[in-house]
Amino acid sequence: KKKIGVPWADTPPGVFCYHDLEKKPLEVLTGKTLKGADIKADGNALKGSIKDLTHIGVAVKPGQADVTPQATQVLEFKPDGIIFSGQGADCWTLFNSMIKLGWKPDTVPLVLSTACLDLAKMKEIGDATKGIYFVGGVAIQSPDSLSGQIKDEATTFQAKMKQYASDQTAAGKGFGGAGFTVMMNTWMIANEQANGDPTKADAAAFAKAFADTDNHHQWAGTGLDCAGGAKNAPYVAVCNSIVTASQWDGTKLTVKKANFSGLGLVKGTELDFGK
Repeated sequence: KKKIGVPWADTPPGVFCYHDLEKKPLEVLTGKTLKGADIKADGNALKGSIKDLTHIGVAVKPGQADVTPQATQVLEFKPDGIIFSGQGADCWTLFNSMIKLGWKPDTVPLVLSTACLDLAKMKEIGDATKGIYFVGGVAIQSPDSLSGQIKDEATTFQAKMKQYASDQTAAGKGFGGAGFTVMMNTWMIANEQANGDPTKADAAAFAKAFADTDNHHQWAGTGLDCAGGAKNAPYVAVCNSIVTASQWDGTKLTVKKANFSGLGLVKGTELDFGK
């Protein structure tokens, strides 16, 4: 794809996310001079590998009922693909605005972060959502797309959400799955650090146990490797850059590419806060 539309969440974290993790990787691919000249992935040089790539960034304020002007700006660029990462509701406001303007995901692919996942909303919208891609952590909201231990853990998530959640729609949302996963990993590391004895739980030891993880099993996800973060400067706090790409077929998610990382596009570069 040579033309990429990047609507982005105009919030304090969204500004950094866009400039550092969306615009910057695209500029690396065009060959723009950036610190980190030997950027590679899987042994292949990435810097300057798509010199004729162009892109547009369009700021989208959160919480708006309609973002037709922003959607219009993105589509008038005539992109070959669109990428958006934002809060759950804002993803579908943008989606609906683009649909009204005649866009279809089977003609111009849309890639959303898994934070956008909302199975109830997607089923409510209907067939127009078919073909959307999601990239991020393992989508435990859709156990049928998984296998092995991760599928077992995703099934547990679904069962426990039905048992305990006051809002049953949370089981189908990206932040619902992320929150549950964080709590389970926190419990798991704390339990291991204290050898199952709550009286031996210690904050400093708990923090060290996380920092020392080296391909440690992450509940319903790929391994934690906080110890390896120093090798990924300036992203030293990234304990796991491994993601999965899935596609929505109208009823469920299907894994298209598992266990890959885009860290090679930004590793060694200077942070861009957009100021």
